[in-house]
Parts: sequence; structure tokens; C-alpha cells
Amino acid sequence: MQNEIKITLPDEVKYVLEKLNSNGYEAFAVGGCVRDSIMGNIPNDWDICTAAKPDKISEIFSTHRIIDIGIKHGTVAVMVDGNLLEVTTYRIDGDYNDSRHPDKVLFTDLLQEDLKRRDFTVNAMAFNPSVGLIDCFDGISDINNKVLRCVGEPLTRLSEDALRILRAVRFSSKLGFSVEDKTKEAMFELKDTLNKIAVERIRVELDGILNGKKALKAIKEYSDIIRTFVPDFNPDLLTSLYGSLSVRRALFFTCAGDIEKNMTKLRYSNADISEIVALDSCKDIELKPDPILIKRLLGKIGKKNLLLLLDFRLPGKSKSFEQLVEKCSKECYRINDLAVNGNDLMKIGFSGKDIRLILEDLLEKVITGKLPNNKKILLENIKLQED
Repeated sequence: MQNEIKITLPDEVKYVLEKLNSNGYEAFAVGGCVRDSIMGNIPNDWDICTAAKPDKISEIFSTHRIIDIGIKHGTVAVMVDGNLLEVTTYRIDGDYNDSRHPDKVLFTDLLQEDLKRRDFTVNAMAFNPSVGLIDCFDGISDINNKVLRCVGEPLTRLSEDALRILRAVRFSSKLGFSVEDKTKEAMFELKDTLNKIAVERIRVELDGILNGKKALKAIKEYSDIIRTFVPDFNPDLLTSLYGSLSVRRALFFTCAGDIEKNMTKLRYSNADISEIVALDSCKDIELKPDPILIKRLLGKIGKKNLLLLLDFRLPGKSKSFEQLVEKCSKECYRINDLAVNGNDLMKIGFSGKDIRLILEDLLEKVITGKLPNNKKILLENIKLQED
């Protein structure tokens, strides 16, 4: 216990802890929220652990909205002032025969038993304002030394849940921590057990890795692990990672062979796949502030993807380039933007493929400035060509 550590808890978290305490049950904020608070970061969410059993938690918070998200595993979600807080009974996990989930969960009254089942020391700390920090595995020291270490024996901990291997890479990327030797050795030894993990969970972890402040270092260091689910990834081709998650995905997947195949395998959405394929299709185009080029690219990949392409290809781009894209996007750059359409051409005797070819020719002339986007002038041009 280290009482000198002070953590500011949100009001709704203090309320839940106090309500459990006043009903005779020990309760603490636990895990990543404690870690992030100690590091001076704002937690994304707050988890609470308690000696109270799930039915007692539900009873204590009976006047609140309760959501069953895993009561059989000890977790009750309580809505407090519009915030959903997960409250979980102290537990001991049974055997992990599928490398992901325990076969059974046993409840316990002892906080230390709950903490010692957790993945890494920096995630195995608990805090309560009246008690202070509970740090049974020297997580504070590891935070201070920027080290990621398994709680207990690494081979045992990572064998229980193979996803912890990728979580280690993600924390290395996000926090900039190095992984201590025994934990790292176990990660590489057990990397093939990731094949037992649902690809959706792997995708989420991969995105987390890509979005970390030390993503490039982490991905290169653990490229053999990454290749268990993206076999053709070549770390030598990846020279930088920057920008939004979409840009980071593009930088990564363009170093990994067939983009569509790899992203489909990891169950990315069709929209996400199309976005990265569009960026890759333009990777060799010389980008310059030329309105004709900009309009052609707008027609090919759309405004959103073109702005992403600038991030992808020209990090730190000038505002003038963005302003040019904005200006060109309000002008004619698609067939649908033309002042004439297929119905107009049908009225003067055209049909079938000829209509598309004529419209494409008109669009090119409008984009290059040879013709204005004026219905009368465009139709006259068609008639002149016929003559």
C-alpha cells in the first residue's frame, strides 16, 4: 500500500465506491484507469472491483439502471449520472483451455487474489481514497522505469490469454514502455497461439498498436508477432508512421502485400478497405497544386480520400493545398456535375455506351478548361462533333 499516491476520481466513481463501502463491502478503482491516473493521463474509462457478489451489487444499486454485461463472470454495469461503470466482484480465474477465456470463475473476498490474475504489473494496481494505492506487484516501480512486466510467470500469464501478447505490443506502442526480457521471450515463444484468437479482437489491437506514439518502434521490434496474422508484412518497407489512424493503416498495409486480402481477413469494414485501396492506388502520382490534377483525383477517389492522400503523401502539407481541394470540390469534376446528362443525350438520338463515352469526353474538356460547364455550349459541341 502506498498512501502518498493521490488520484482524483470522477464524482460517479467516488459515489459507487462510497455506496459499496457504506454497505459493508470493500471496493477500489482498478486496472488501466489507475495506471493512467498515476502517469498523469486521463483514463478512457473507470473500472471498479469489489468484495460484493454480483447479486449484492445489483441489490445495492437497484435504484439505478443495471445492464447485464457479464454477471456470470462477476461484472455488473451500473449507470450513474449518464456514465456506465463496470463493477466486478473479486475473482479467481480457472484454467484457460482455449487460450482466451477461463473455463470457470470463482469469486473471492481477497483483493490480492483478484490482482494477481491480471496481465501486467502496471495494470494490477487498485485505489481507494480512504485506503490509498494497493500495489502488490511493484507496478509503480515499473511505471517509473517504463517497463512492461507480466504479473507472475510470463509463460503462464500469456498462455492463459494469447491476446495479452498483442496487448503487450499495444502498451509498448502507446506508453513507450520496453518489455522486460522474460515477458518478451514468452511473447515470441507463444506468438503462434494468436491463431486461436478471433480476428476481430486482433484487428482492434492492431489499430491500437498503429495509433501509439511509439508505433513504428513497436511494430518493427515485434514484426515476427505481427506476421502471425499479416504474413507478408515487410518491416523494412515501413519507414514512418504518422497522421490519423486511416493514414497509419495505409502506411502499414502498403508494406504487407495484398491490401484487400489482408484487411478482409482481419474483418475490416468495406469502407475501411476501400479507403486504403484508394490511397494505395494513388501512391505513385506526383502531387502538385494543379487544379486539373486535383479535379481528376477528386473524381477518382473523392474529397475525403484526397484529403487523406495529402496526409498520407505530404505530411505537414500547406493550407493552400487544402484550400485548392476545397475550391475544386465545388466545381465540376464528376459526370454528375456536368450541365448535361444522359437524358439530354437520349433526346438528341444517342443511346447505350455512346452516352457514357460522350459524357466522359465532355467532362475532360470541362476539367481542362476547353469548354465551360454550360448546357447550351456542351450540346452545341456534341452537334459539331457529329457534323
